[in-house]
Amino acid sequence: MKINDMIEGFTIISSEKIHEVSGELYILEHKKSGARAAYLDRDDTNMTFSIAFRTPPKDSTGVFHIIEHSVLCGSKKFPVKEPFVELLKGSLNTFLNAMTYEDRTVYPVSSRCEKDFLNLTDIYLDAVFHPRMLEDKNIFLQEGWHYEYDEEKSSLSYNGVVYNEMHGAYSSPDELGAAALRASLFEGSIYAEDSGGAPNEIPSLTYEDFVTAHKTYYHPSNSFIFLDGKMNLQKILYLIGSYLNEYEKTDIKIEYPLHAPRISPAVTVEYEAADDMGARLLFGYVYSSFEHAAEDLALTVLSSALTGSNECELRKRMLDSGLCEDISMSVSRVRQDQITIELLGVKEENISAAEVALNKIISDIASEGIDKERLTATLNNTEFKLREKDFGGLPRGVAFALSAYSSWIYGKSPAEPLRYESAIDEVRSFIKSGEFERILTKSTVNNTHKAKVIMLPRKEAGEAARLAREEKLRLAKKALSESDIEKIKAEQAALKTWQNTPDTAENLNTIPALSLSDINPPRDAVKTEEEKYLSAKILNHGIDTAGIIYLSLNFEAKDIPREDLLYLNLLTMVLKSLETKSYSPTALQNRIKSELGSLSFTLTSYPFSDGSGNGSLAFTVNASALESKAEMLKELIEEILIFTDFSDTDAIEKILVQFRASIDEIVTSEALTFALSRIAAASNLTGAITEELSGYDGILEIKALLSKFSEKRSEIASKLSDILSRVCTRARLTLGISGDKSGTLARNIASIFPEGETAKDSSIKIRRAGREALIIPASISYATLGALSPIACENLGVLRVVRSILSYEYLWNNIRVMGGAYGTGFIIRKSGEMGFYSYRDPSPAASLEIFGKSSDYLRSLAKSGADLTKFIIGALGEYDILTTPRMENSLATYNYITGWTEQHELRLRRDMIGTTAQDLLRAADIIDEMVSRAAVCVAGSRDAVNSLGKACEIIGEI
Repeated sequence: MKINDMIEGFTIISSEKIHEVSGELYILEHKKSGARAAYLDRDDTNMTFSIAFRTPPKDSTGVFHIIEHSVLCGSKKFPVKEPFVELLKGSLNTFLNAMTYEDRTVYPVSSRCEKDFLNLTDIYLDAVFHPRMLEDKNIFLQEGWHYEYDEEKSSLSYNGVVYNEMHGAYSSPDELGAAALRASLFEGSIYAEDSGGAPNEIPSLTYEDFVTAHKTYYHPSNSFIFLDGKMNLQKILYLIGSYLNEYEKTDIKIEYPLHAPRISPAVTVEYEAADDMGARLLFGYVYSSFEHAAEDLALTVLSSALTGSNECELRKRMLDSGLCEDISMSVSRVRQDQITIELLGVKEENISAAEVALNKIISDIASEGIDKERLTATLNNTEFKLREKDFGGLPRGVAFALSAYSSWIYGKSPAEPLRYESAIDEVRSFIKSGEFERILTKSTVNNTHKAKVIMLPRKEAGEAARLAREEKLRLAKKALSESDIEKIKAEQAALKTWQNTPDTAENLNTIPALSLSDINPPRDAVKTEEEKYLSAKILNHGIDTAGIIYLSLNFEAKDIPREDLLYLNLLTMVLKSLETKSYSPTALQNRIKSELGSLSFTLTSYPFSDGSGNGSLAFTVNASALESKAEMLKELIEEILIFTDFSDTDAIEKILVQFRASIDEIVTSEALTFALSRIAAASNLTGAITEELSGYDGILEIKALLSKFSEKRSEIASKLSDILSRVCTRARLTLGISGDKSGTLARNIASIFPEGETAKDSSIKIRRAGREALIIPASISYATLGALSPIACENLGVLRVVRSILSYEYLWNNIRVMGGAYGTGFIIRKSGEMGFYSYRDPSPAASLEIFGKSSDYLRSLAKSGADLTKFIIGALGEYDILTTPRMENSLATYNYITGWTEQHELRLRRDMIGTTAQDLLRAADIIDEMVSRAAVCVAGSRDAVNSLGKACEIIGEI
């Protein structure tokens, strides 16, 4: 392709090679409509399409968030109520989602199957340009908000998917604080608004304003199209052009001016938490922007180098001051960079003193000079991650698209965010020149654009918010006439009728379908060579890692007594933060960051894949490094696991205090995890152990230890040392490794450890299934139900298809669409664990009833003779996820320990493909049997939990 070439109405404007992503970026323009396009030609079989629109919010009604949801609820060409869900049911996509940012909305999809990729692109293009929401108000009412009138109570309430999503989000102190800080820093700017929607403002959005917002901003002249991967460019541009050709180029004036510097008055926010949690202080600063790549990268390095661990200078000095329990520094990016420094656990009488101390410490650090070794190590680690390009479950093409938009929508080149080498070189020069110190003070203490938010924990804040909401609704009802109320009731009834009316077969047939012949062939099995070295098991996985070693050391620890599990958990928190034989904590952390890609310590559950409920718990070391750093990788693992000195109990206490300071955020952000942990404890051994470690019971244990720390101080060091030496032995070790071409590293590492003894049986027992409830500081709930089903292991293929059917058909329609919950799903695991969950759910009691009727739906579907092909394809698409070498190494090790073999994999795939209506009847019986003895746990507000009555026993409050 050459400059000025015309392809399907697009003119090639420029092209340039981008070494950092191993590709060539072509910039194109659609002449007729003015749409901008970029194509990153890379050697990647996963194809990505993304379209973005600049969407600057004028208020916090969440209009663009609601539009993001609503455009995916049917369109002109695909007139079904949920094309998005139809795609989830029957696509081979590797990514399918949409995101609302502060100033843009993005719609990315990706797939390895060309037919599927074109289908996805077609549906997304029709969705954004021809949505049915412009004519059907029911979509707005469902996805955004609507009044519901309770005849019995003669009262109003709010419901709607986005409303409930944001209602749940605003239960998080992090979300509350961030919103308040943005509003203060950017007062009068679009960035002062919450584009996701503030719960108290969402109900002021009218349908007319909703429609106007779409018509104003969803035009090709305001669009940015990004393509990535090996694809037939002419074919995809032809499809895109068929939509763009309907439009004439127009001038849509959107400006993102720099916000004038201002020092804002302090803002105080009360949030729901225990009064003894201490205040949170947020200090926000606006500095630099996306255009200054080196400064931008330097801020990222600074935030990690100053607060990434307890030995980092800013964090250490603030903790030593005793004025806070923890501190973090982060950078968020839109048109301008925002630096946030947050102090946790500040006594209210120390708020002023904490701010004074923070400013002085920052000034002192800049004056004395930042630790150059720490800066170098942090930059080295940042560079490793940029080169590794491991985005976890996010496809690289999608990651590149999202990155490109961070410059492109502001009128700059999409290529710049994809480059990093020159910025790294420039930032490296900052270390010696003193530029880091200048940036530190100029971006914080000497900044003329800053704001402060004081967050005060108040146990009654949740109740106060509920009463304020009820009063607002009471006043709204009072202002309504009888005819207004009748209109609300009629609208509510019409919405329910619309939701309950199934799509016609004719409309459903407009969704392009794949056939079983389109599915991807099975992935090549990872060729694992098992070796017994002394008494250790070494698993050499044949994975192409491009010169990086990935390592997973798993020391079996299921037999650690219940009273010692607390200390096993504590080990994962404190290792790398204590002195060793050869290193101070600071020197150790610098060496790890400088020489390795990653090094972490976790506890990993390995439930066996035989339905027995048995399994293994492992103390796990995960690490990565360039192959040239193999010896250093071994040295550091040995230094930490053999030679850590646990005598510094003050440092250990600080880490526990930091954990306590973060509990209110952990509880609200991970409430579903806590609920799932409770039901897993009644399902299998690893679930029972994990609940003791990190579930509700685990949190109680950590709090109890902290309250008695002074009297236990003398035994803590010996306990930690004893447990680490007891666990880290060869007899307990299973070591998974990829990328070690020499073949000697695994043996050398295994040789570090003493022989030891194999693990014995666990003394912890699987719990009795109960019906439980946890009160959490949130205004929304999470419902879970589940149990172990040994027979499920013999029917995993069918149950994976059932997961697709229930999650995206029955549960989606009843709990998300009609109930207003943000999420819901059916769970099936290789261990035989089965269950259901709802997420940010306004009606957990109703959801529990719906879970119990899932089998009836399956039987009805089986009797209807419905074609199951799309569900089979969708299930296969979800199962065949994109992986990275790091993920493959972890998965291959996991499969080995849990007993999942290539034969299991082939049978699972065969059974998925062969699922029939008769199989659904069998699955319904399996689910009925599971539900009859399932554990239940609901995590929610006090009101939500109390509304369950005697259906669930309240076990506590966190």
